[in-house]
Amino acid sequence: MGVAGIIGGVIAGPWVAKQLSPDNATTLGYCVDPLKVAETVVLALRKQNKITVLDVDIRANTTSTIRRWPINAHQTLRATGTVAYQIDFNTVDSTDIKWDSVGKVLTVRLADPAAAPPIIDLTRIVVEKDGALFMWYTGGEQRLDASTKRNLQGAIWQRAKQDTALLMQARRAAKVAIARDFGLPLQALGVADVRINVLFPSDRS
Repeated sequence: MGVAGIIGGVIAGPWVAKQLSPDNATTLGYCVDPLKVAETVVLALRKQNKITVLDVDIRANTTSTIRRWPINAHQTLRATGTVAYQIDFNTVDSTDIKWDSVGKVLTVRLADPAAAPPIIDLTRIVVEKDGALFMWYTGGEQRLDASTKRNLQGAIWQRAKQDTALLMQARRAAKVAIARDFGLPLQALGVADVRINVLFPSDRS
C-alpha cells in the first residue's frame, strides 16, 4: 500500500488576507478579531466544497462466480484504488469556532475526515479467470466483469472507512492542513502567536 501523503489543504490565506487587509483595519495585531478572520476562512473553504487532506492507495482483490450446473466460473480481480479523505466545510457553523483571548487559542471543531469512493487504476488491474470458455459460451463474462468491479470498489472503500491506522493518519494530515489554512491569514494580518487547535469528534471518544 502506498501513501501519497498530505495534499495540503487549500490555501485560503491570500483570499482572506485580501478581504481583511490592513487597508480595512485600523491596526494589526489583536485589534483584528480572530473570530472574524476564522469565519472568513470558513466561507472561503466552503467554496471549495470538500477539502482533500490525504490521498491513499489501497490494494484489494475480489472474486465473483457464475454458477450454471454442473459448471462454475470464477473471476478474480486484483487492483489498486486511490481513496481521498475529505472534510466537508458545509457542516461547519459559528458554534464550531471558539476564541480564547487569554490563552490566544483558536479552536476549530470539524467532522472527522471521510473516505470518498475509490478511483480504480484500470491500468493496474490483474485479472485471473477460471472457466473462461464457459463464460464465453454463456455470455456471462460481461456480467461477471461488472459484478467483480463493483465488489472490488466496495472492498477498497470499506477498508478505507474501517482501517484505524489510515483514519488516524487522515486526522493528523487534516490537523496540519487546517491549522495552516486558519493560521496563514492571521499571520498575514500580523497575528503570529495564535495557536490553532483542530478537534474532531473522535478526539473526545
